[in-house]
Amino acid sequence: MWEGNFGAVPVVDDQGRAIAMVTDRDICIAAYTQGRSIWDIPVEVAMSKQLYSVKPTDSIAQVEQILQTQQVHRMPVVGGDGRVVGIVALQDIVREAVRQRHGMRKEVSDAQIGRMVAAIHVPASLQAQSPLEQTVTPAA
Repeated sequence: MWEGNFGAVPVVDDQGRAIAMVTDRDICIAAYTQGRSIWDIPVEVAMSKQLYSVKPTDSIAQVEQILQTQQVHRMPVVGGDGRVVGIVALQDIVREAVRQRHGMRKEVSDAQIGRMVAAIHVPASLQAQSPLEQTVTPAA
């Protein structure tokens, strides 16, 4: 992950089907909480417990919805057989919105990007509120 500059990678089973994701943050937290070297921790300890994925034919709106509701930054794109065919990330949608800004087609608006980023980054304690209602109280 370090050498390839990847923040997350899919975890696959013996048949190559996506079963989880593991992030650099997951690995660091697993090492810290277990007091062990990353070399001594099995992937299954650090990987996500739930996999959220999309199909290549799903719409950007469907991707946005999952990213927002599940508060994930990226997820695998899987084919009909469950094998990973790509990764779609929040950054990909932002880049597409910027690209579209100069074209005729507008599938992703700046407002959508703002709402999506806000929703993904809502602390668990504030999730019941809408992103526009949230306030952060400074620490005393």
